[in-house]
Amino acid sequence: MSIPSSQVFTLTINGRNEELNCRAFTKLSRRAKEIVTKENQYSFIIDRAIPEDVAAAFIAACRVEQFKVTVDVATDLLYLSNEWMIDTLESFVVKFMKSKNMNTNIELPNSDYLGMLIEQSEDHSASEFLYDQVGKRLNKYFDDERLLDLNVEALFRVVVISDLDYDMDQEKYRNFVFKLLKYNVYSAVPLILQLNLHALTHPQNRNIYETPEIHDQNMTYFLTIAMSALRNKSEKERVRFVKAIQKGIESLQTDLRNQRHKDAHDLHDDHKKRLTHLKTVAAEQKRQLDEIKEYREEQMKRHDEECLNFTKSADELREMMTKQKRDLNARIKAMEQLKNEVKDEIDRNLHGLRNKIAKDLKDAAKEADKRHATINEALKEPFDGLQANVDEAKKLIDDLEAQVNDSVNDAKDKQTVLATKMMRDFMRLDGFVRRTGKRFQLFSDMDVWGVKPEEVKEVETYLGKLERSIDKLCPIRHNVSQ
Repeated sequence: MSIPSSQVFTLTINGRNEELNCRAFTKLSRRAKEIVTKENQYSFIIDRAIPEDVAAAFIAACRVEQFKVTVDVATDLLYLSNEWMIDTLESFVVKFMKSKNMNTNIELPNSDYLGMLIEQSEDHSASEFLYDQVGKRLNKYFDDERLLDLNVEALFRVVVISDLDYDMDQEKYRNFVFKLLKYNVYSAVPLILQLNLHALTHPQNRNIYETPEIHDQNMTYFLTIAMSALRNKSEKERVRFVKAIQKGIESLQTDLRNQRHKDAHDLHDDHKKRLTHLKTVAAEQKRQLDEIKEYREEQMKRHDEECLNFTKSADELREMMTKQKRDLNARIKAMEQLKNEVKDEIDRNLHGLRNKIAKDLKDAAKEADKRHATINEALKEPFDGLQANVDEAKKLIDDLEAQVNDSVNDAKDKQTVLATKMMRDFMRLDGFVRRTGKRFQLFSDMDVWGVKPEEVKEVETYLGKLERSIDKLCPIRHNVSQ
């Protein structure tokens, strides 16, 4: 296929379209030539990210322009040159890497590892990396005729590597061994060790048994049969043992999972019941506290009303007493004035009348004093009654306050006992396997009904004594030391 000199090949790298001369590029790159001639395509997209300095050097090399190879770009540039099968660029980069003592044992997509191993195995210069790469691709190389010419030592080595690490295809391997048995029987004899002899057909077994070279060399055939049988038996035992272990583990996991779910469900139900009970108790206590609070507010309201009525009555009584005192003073003044007038009149009149008037005045004074005492007695009785009512109201209020305080303290004690019991019961569910040294810190870190750590300690001590007393009286569970 003739390519016009003006034809452009577009290579997309890192999202950029790089235009290359198609004729020159296909002469450099065997892969580019396959894309153009076999696929009739004049463009290709590299869909992975490539470092910019590596991409720049590669594009320059594809355009036959000057470029610089550095230690940083050498490895990626070697991979690209091998991927696009640009032999001249690959050789140049490998030479540069060796001059810098860089590792050239890099897995490349288009390297002929089998050809390299055939070439290097004769003088034993092949590296472990090369053996590993051939072993990795051995299933593909079974169809390569060059594998028949590989050194027997190197061939056995790559077969072992492939069988151990890369899941060698036993059917392809068996066909290759019988093919090699015809081509080079001495190279095939060691490979019989890696065959699964129980998978051989009767003609294949007879073919091996009737091969003179096998008997001439040693008892390898029979040793191989025994080793193969032992290996197959061991493998079956191992598989059976692994399956039994896996089945036991799965059964144990299932039992543990079911038991864990059951325990969690039981714990959840118990916790839900306890929580419901505690909510009921808390609601009842709240209702009682609300009633006490309402009763106290009502008593305080009545107290305020009675105090107000007392103040009002006292003011009215005080005003009445002031008025009566004012009237009494007015009468006393009038009596004094009358007394003076009568005295003057007596002084002007007869002396006999003077005694009569004096007597009348004395009687009038006594009557006035009597009336004054009567008025004071009448005022004192309602005032003393009102004072008695005030004293009784104060005493009633003091009694109510004492009852309310006792109710609040009792509720506080119940809350402390309830919080302590909840903590002890929660730890008892775990069989006391928790570390309990910091159990009282909960009541310092958060507000639990206002309960303090020292109150919880005191109640816990009391509960412990109570439980020991119960155990002594009713020793059902265990004996308590006296």
